Amino acid sequence: MINSQRICPLCLSKSISGETIGSLRQPIFQCGNCHLAYTNPDFYPDYESERERYNLHYNKPEDERYRSFLNRAVLPTLPYLTTGLKALDYGCGSGPTIQFLLREKGISCSNFDPIFYPEFPQTTFDVIFATECVEHFHHPLIDFQKICSLLKTNGILTLMTHPYQKLEEFPNWYYTKDPTHVVFYHPKTFAFIEREFGLNILATPEERVYIFRKTS
Repeated sequence: MINSQRICPLCLSKSISGETIGSLRQPIFQCGNCHLAYTNPDFYPDYESERERYNLHYNKPEDERYRSFLNRAVLPTLPYLTTGLKALDYGCGSGPTIQFLLREKGISCSNFDPIFYPEFPQTTFDVIFATECVEHFHHPLIDFQKICSLLKTNGILTLMTHPYQKLEEFPNWYYTKDPTHVVFYHPKTFAFIEREFGLNILATPEERVYIFRKTS
């Protein structure tokens, strides 16, 4: 019998194609439909635990290593952008940095983060970056609906997260050592996101970066 803990939070399917554990011994299920791997919700951190964890991160604009890390997503997106566009850093964290990287290219960037910059935008954007945040989504279906509602038609969406290839990776995978990482994406998951949310994959410049255009 499949209980409510085994409903995929992205596609809402009850189909389970595999089960494993993460490196913190958290139960993880693999959706048989969209291939999202998701932690049993009983193991999700609460708001205060999340905030405490994020405050341990030293992700600041002046940190050259962090800027270089984000540029893995920003630089391959730039050929699709022009000066004067409006961007959004969705899930920007406590030290928004993409705004500085884009400002150097003549692109303004707003920030949204449910914990640190919780005022939800009241406008739409030409480009949205969601870098190293989608793995934190407790309700990825809702978050992707929000993201797409903020993105103009023909706008660009760049996602950055570390995808998995096989469930056998999980018990020793560094990405599962962070208790705030609760959903994990397979390349087939990105194909589902492309179909479900009216997107078109333009490029995958590296394993963890996907660039989409909104087509509808």
